[in-house]
Amino acid sequence: MWTSPSISKPSRLPCGSSAASPPCLPPTCVRRKFGAPKPQPAAGAPAASTRRPFRWAARSDSPAGSSGNPSKNNLLKKRGVNNMQQERVLVVSAHALDFLWRCGGTIAKYTREGSTVRIINLTNGARGESNELWKKNPGITAEQITAERKREAQQSSQMIGAEIQFMDWQDHMLEPNLDRTLQLAREMMQFNPTIILTHFTSDPMNPDHPTTAQMVIEAFRCAQTSGVFPGETPCGPAKIFMFEPAYPEVVGYVPDVYIDITDTMELKMKAMEAGGAQKVLAQAYDKRNGYRGHLASKLSGNKSIKYAETFQRFKPYVGDRFC
Repeated sequence: MWTSPSISKPSRLPCGSSAASPPCLPPTCVRRKFGAPKPQPAAGAPAASTRRPFRWAARSDSPAGSSGNPSKNNLLKKRGVNNMQQERVLVVSAHALDFLWRCGGTIAKYTREGSTVRIINLTNGARGESNELWKKNPGITAEQITAERKREAQQSSQMIGAEIQFMDWQDHMLEPNLDRTLQLAREMMQFNPTIILTHFTSDPMNPDHPTTAQMVIEAFRCAQTSGVFPGETPCGPAKIFMFEPAYPEVVGYVPDVYIDITDTMELKMKAMEAGGAQKVLAQAYDKRNGYRGHLASKLSGNKSIKYAETFQRFKPYVGDRFC
């Protein structure tokens, strides 16, 4: 089956994605039928057991990806129950540090658990996302700003444990075309992600963001289609999640996934504070992640959640049980 990460109790991580949390299966239990009289044994006969047959299920102390019963492990693998160490996460970011503000805590969480995370920056944000550098440095050139934004992105990605590469396309306005879409598709085929994180499909405050999202969707379609690159191995299935835009109320963004980043928020803050060109956003996202953490705690009943990042699924969850 195809599964998608979602919130699972108590850790609020993608389903089956952490060695600390079990896969999303029902707890072991004995079902009882209410309202029916208990059968009475015949005179002299031993009492018959009224217990239902025992069914294997995940125990709360079983490792992620294991059912607690060795005979079930292969079945769980077929169903796509994985842990973070098996994930390959691709983050496609429009500008230099978009990945950090919107999902830096989640990236750090996955890399800490052993996943491979690669970030692709389509642009460096030199034109439209470097206002402070332009104001503070009269006479500075676009090339100098590009170099500085790259340095910031490389430093931040290294701090949270991710690889990064740059397409070096121009921002404001990012122009999509067939060649660029196919170039992005080839990068996807080479990396073969299991999870893709990118921008929301609407954002009138910064058109580069929805342009990036649309390019990701189209490129992944090409990367999965054998006829686009004949003779090459297409991508396998991947789950796409769109991170929270700057103004969710304006675009109708409604998160359906909350990722608990309480244990990686301190690292995210250090990485954000290192981004000199947009330091003002560090305080804003500290507050936003705190607010989302408050909501996640209330929604889940898990009082240990203090910070969270939110996402919206591109496709609905599909499975043979609720998750």
